[in-house]
Amino acid sequence: MTAIGFIMGVVLVKTQSRVVAGLMLAWLVLGSIRLSRIRCPQCRTQVGEQGRVSGIPVLGAFPRRHCSRCGADLARPGP
Repeated sequence: MTAIGFIMGVVLVKTQSRVVAGLMLAWLVLGSIRLSRIRCPQCRTQVGEQGRVSGIPVLGAFPRRHCSRCGADLARPGP
């Protein structure tokens, strides 16, 4: 996914096309939706969650190795 996003970014810079910009925005939105669907197997917290500010979850771009809420090892393969 990252390579396709990078290629879209290069094409966008070279052509300044609105179509490519729309496709790149859609790619980013779909990627963030896919990341938000991955959850900790123990407490069901989103793996992209980096913490909370005033009760609102702060999401990062990459999943964490350990759950921010329960501390479970997310890098360990499941059963």
